[in-house]
Formats: sequence, C-alpha cells, structure tokens
Amino acid sequence: MTCSLTIFFTLFLMMDAIGNIASFVEVLSHVDKKRYGLVVLREMAIALGFLLFFYFVGPFLLEAVNASEITVLISSGMILFLFALSVLYPSDKNIRLQVKGGSDPFIVPLAIPLIAGPALLATISLYAATACPATLEAIFLAWAASSVILLTGRFWQRILGKGGLMALERLFALILVMLAVQRIMMGLKLFFTTYI
Repeated sequence: MTCSLTIFFTLFLMMDAIGNIASFVEVLSHVDKKRYGLVVLREMAIALGFLLFFYFVGPFLLEAVNASEITVLISSGMILFLFALSVLYPSDKNIRLQVKGGSDPFIVPLAIPLIAGPALLATISLYAATACPATLEAIFLAWAASSVILLTGRFWQRILGKGGLMALERLFALILVMLAVQRIMMGLKLFFTTYI
C-alpha cells in the first residue's frame, strides 16, 4: 500500500494538474462549458494512452537501448528538475506561456507535453520495470485525480484567480524540485553501490 501511495503521489505531482489549469483554460477559452469538458476528456484520454503505452512498452525500449536503472533515474531526475525550474522561473520559451486560445487543440500541447511529458513517461517506464505491482493502479488513480482537477479548471480559476493558481503552481514546482533531486540522488547512490 505504501508503495502504491508513493507512486501515485509522484505521478500526480508530475502530471501537474494544478499547474496546468491556467494553460488548459487559456487554450480552451473559446469553447463553451460542455465542449470544454469534452476536449479535456479527449486530451486526457490521449495522455492516458501514452502513459499506458510506456507502461507496457517502456521496459522493452529501455532494454533495447541498454539503458540501466541508474541512467533512467538520473536522466528523468534531470528532466524533471529542468521542468520544475521552468515553472519557477518561466522564460519566453516556456510551453505554458506560448499556449494561446482560439483553435481546437489535438494532442499538442495539452495531452503532450503538458500532461504526458518526457520525465513522466521515463518515470512510468522505470516503475513498470522495477517498482511494485500496484504501478498500473497508481497510474489510473493519478490520471483520474488530474482529470477531475482539469475538468473543473474554470471553477478553480474563478475561485483562486490567476495569482492563487500561480502560487499553487510554484508550491508544486518546489515539491517537484525535491522529487527531481531525490531521483538524481537515488541514481547516484545506486551507481556508487553498484560500481564502486
């Protein structure tokens, strides 16, 4: 149970539903309430498809390129760290700042990379290969929780405002930084215990 909760919490933070509310609302600002829900569900379903693909195929891909657990831990930690920094210190190239409303999105940028980003896909591949059997359950739970948050995104934006959402986004980004550092340290620890 502890393993399942840990994986759920990690995946939920990496999906970053709270931080993605503003982007989803902005991209879908031109659609009505019913259409908003349908598009969010469609994009989340597409993201889930990618998550499941990497859950089932990821371990084989890692084996095919001979990527060790150490490599995946450190590289996914670095990707997650860079992502968290881009949230804390956004630049003009940040994907969230580039999203604009007015067109109906399909896959990019909502499903990928805002939900199913590279760090999340690498993490799922690693969990599928090495973690507890409850990984698949944790994926569905994290996805469902993120979907509910994003489906009610307009409500949360009205209640919290852009300032409140930004504060929550920065808070979750700080937690993501800690997760990233932890993954890198786990990779380094595994490296030293394996090779030194």
